[in-house]
Amino acid sequence: MKKQRIQAEADAFFEWPTADKSYVTTISMLEFASRIADMVRREERAACAEICDQQGLEWRDDAAAGDKNYALRCRDLIRAR
Repeated sequence: MKKQRIQAEADAFFEWPTADKSYVTTISMLEFASRIADMVRREERAACAEICDQQGLEWRDDAAAGDKNYALRCRDLIRAR
């Protein structure tokens, strides 16, 4: 995820009572980090599904968590994009 998108998400997520945007609470920061991680995870899963489809592979998502070879193949396809 690009820095500009993270900044846009932060601007939409945090509420600052003044123009000073120097500080946020730890709870807010952790919630925001979790939100960004979820967004990235969803985007990467969608990218992997699309790449697998293009390569004629079956997309197995979390069902393949224990299949190291499948995971490595997906990783290689994502890196190649």
